[in-house]
Amino acid sequence: MCLILLFLLPVFVECTQFDFPIEGPEKANLINSRIFLPCFKGVFDEEYGYFEPLTFVIYPFTFLPISVCPQLSSKKTLRCLAISKMEPNKIVPCGEIEPKSKVCIHIHAYQGEYDETLAILTALTCLRDNDWAVLVDWARMAAPRVFSTIRLPVFNLLLALTNPILNGRITCKLVRYLNKVKKVKIKDIFVVGLSAGSQFLSPMADYCREKYDIHFNHMVALDLPFLPYRRSNYPLVNRTSAKFVDVIFTTIAPDVPQLDGYYTATMHVGYLEVDANCVYYVNPERILLEQEPCVSMPGSICSHVFSVLVYVSAYSGRCLYRYGPCPDKIIPLNTSREVGSTRLNCADHPFLGRTCITTSSNPLISC
Repeated sequence: MCLILLFLLPVFVECTQFDFPIEGPEKANLINSRIFLPCFKGVFDEEYGYFEPLTFVIYPFTFLPISVCPQLSSKKTLRCLAISKMEPNKIVPCGEIEPKSKVCIHIHAYQGEYDETLAILTALTCLRDNDWAVLVDWARMAAPRVFSTIRLPVFNLLLALTNPILNGRITCKLVRYLNKVKKVKIKDIFVVGLSAGSQFLSPMADYCREKYDIHFNHMVALDLPFLPYRRSNYPLVNRTSAKFVDVIFTTIAPDVPQLDGYYTATMHVGYLEVDANCVYYVNPERILLEQEPCVSMPGSICSHVFSVLVYVSAYSGRCLYRYGPCPDKIIPLNTSREVGSTRLNCADHPFLGRTCITTSSNPLISC
């Protein structure tokens, strides 16, 4: 049994083993050289192709480019599990997904777990409009080993944030499995990524489009992190990734290179200039500081994961948020002049662009 606390309510979820063919043993070396040694030549995998090194700069820690490649030796450590609308208290292998279903795919964050509260909450909310919620478990790649079996946060951060380049292609394989084996229509596959999980979306969409001519209908990125992609040779999710792309930001890191390290350390990781159909900046007067319930926890992940509460409250149909122009001094972009109401679903207003919304301190209780 897995005990999950959803806002102090105990929910028992039965956990079963996974049988989808992308799981395998994790390789354990004494030292993970991929963390400590730069990767200049790129890497090639017979199944997933060539991976150009991710090259970027992190100020003020270094003024020289850093080159990192995804860890191919861990490519078979992803798991795929699912929750059905008929039995929402039970997690089963993805092989049990019924044919011709509507499916929502959820991808958790760095250092996250597939069965953590935020992942389960999002998955259960997805069941409002879908038959199955798929939980992509990339915990071992989201927290790579540093020494033997030891995983050290911060030390493994850059490799963990580079692995989505590979993970996105692997998750594309899952989508093809759902489409070809389970006869799920591509238009009925909905993808949500939280934090580093949203960095799957661009490589996933590009690989699916180029290799299988698969074009996604709807993707959602929750507080999409800029590190390490903002000043790199790899793209973040954008309006080409799917027909409808929603990006919800509850934190922002201004485009000041010298402060990249500071904003990363304080968990303000949102990407101001992202190009998507609908970009929502939540509570703009708080977005550069801390969201209201997080004021007493500066530098924590509180404001970062506040995006989940905002999204869940809207997607569940409980909250309808007012949107409108952003304050120019806070969001110095050409934001939409349009005013209206939204459930944070770009399919309802596909040409909205960048806009601002205001929420309460706890969207699960009051909008």
